[in-house]
Amino acid sequence: MREQLGRLAEMLDRGEDSWLVGRNLQRLVQQQRDLHAQTQRVGEQTMGKKAQDLTAQERTDLQQISEQQQRLADAARKAIDQLAQRGQQMEKVDATQSQGMKQAAQRGRDQQVPEKMSQAAQAAKDNQTSTAQEEQQQAMDALQQMLQDMNDAPKKRDETLKRVLADIIQSLDRLIREQDAQIVALAAAVEASQFKGLDEPMIALNKNTLDVADKARADRQMARIAELVDKAGKNEDQAIAALRSEPLDAGNADKSERESLRLLKLARAEAKKLHDDAAKRDNDRKRQELRGFYRDTLEKQVALKGETDPLIGKAVDRRDRMMVRGLGEKQEGIRATLADLKAKTQELADAGVFDLAHARLDAAAAAASKKLRAGQADHAVQRAQQSAVQILKALVEALDDRAKQDDEFREDAGGGGDGAGGGGGQKPPLIPPLAELRLLRAMQQEAADLTRSLDESKDSPPDELSGVGDLQRSLSDRAQDLMKKLQQHTTTPDRPGKD
Repeated sequence: MREQLGRLAEMLDRGEDSWLVGRNLQRLVQQQRDLHAQTQRVGEQTMGKKAQDLTAQERTDLQQISEQQQRLADAARKAIDQLAQRGQQMEKVDATQSQGMKQAAQRGRDQQVPEKMSQAAQAAKDNQTSTAQEEQQQAMDALQQMLQDMNDAPKKRDETLKRVLADIIQSLDRLIREQDAQIVALAAAVEASQFKGLDEPMIALNKNTLDVADKARADRQMARIAELVDKAGKNEDQAIAALRSEPLDAGNADKSERESLRLLKLARAEAKKLHDDAAKRDNDRKRQELRGFYRDTLEKQVALKGETDPLIGKAVDRRDRMMVRGLGEKQEGIRATLADLKAKTQELADAGVFDLAHARLDAAAAAASKKLRAGQADHAVQRAQQSAVQILKALVEALDDRAKQDDEFREDAGGGGDGAGGGGGQKPPLIPPLAELRLLRAMQQEAADLTRSLDESKDSPPDELSGVGDLQRSLSDRAQDLMKKLQQHTTTPDRPGKD
């Protein structure tokens, strides 16, 4: 019990260290971002002015920026030193997290984050605000990369843990089958009063059991598995002793073998739980990365729409036409980025509603970019961009884990409570059914808004009207597919292990 409490304390310390270090870096990034924005605002007022031409307020503002920037430089230097120190201290407790911390610290030093911040401070003091902003941006980029190094560590740890656990689960399945076979063999031997050779298979089983226990001891997270497998091995020892006794003690041998089997099944159940937990964490990370991508793309689309709206329906001159074409290139860039994500993420094709959302995004962005690149900024462009904004917003909201969508429609996790049986069920989807349901509802609202906009418009092209009809039919088809999927998720699956 003391050993287990000690391991728990180490895990809590490790988690607290990781959180505190990561939170410190996030705070630095935010403070640097705020100061960058402040530098930009002041720079717009002081750009091109000589020192003697600055007002007293402008000199005060520049001095304050310089002092704040230098404080951030000192804080960054301290944070990097702490990262390296904690990374070294955690090497034996959590090698993966330790590596992430040390890598982040090394990146901060290689990219000279504190030095760039200090240079930005001096540049701001000298009213070289453009230079200061460049140095600030470089420091922010490096800090973001350091955060990524930190965030990648749990991912790598879970990937390694899943590989080891998958191997251990396979080994435990073999041990369970072999132990079960030896119990049957013992029962047959008792019935026939023929006991010769029963000890040799048990000796081989015991050796393999101890090998699995050693493998489980390689990671502190698998301590419970190692403990259970060790106990199974001790019961196998007792069974071997009973099989070799004179006269042979069949009763104690059977009792010890059955206890060994029970413990092996418990170990497998524990290994499966750890594996599923690691897979869920991996899914959670991927889902949040996907949500972050949609959120960033939404911000770009909203900004682009803000640039386009003042030109809608306006008679454009040559200069404006060049600007409109430039907006078209930006819109095409957003479309290409989304298409690239879709091509690289198979799970989006597996989630029918998300697949439809991407098809709608591609069509809307393509329609807007085609017209804009031709120098046209009409209401059709405005409607297409508004659709893109609404769909992206719906994607962000659908993947919001605060809704705890994974707690809904979850398959029975306990099937075969003894832990025996097959591979443990299907891999949980990256995009759960509830996320698809929320997106479907939002896309239905987008279809209604688009229909209303076309109804109120005086220049609704026939192709847009027919497009709304196609969209509504697609939504209906996806709704039916989703209902079937939801029914599958809410039906208790057969217990594994049955033929």
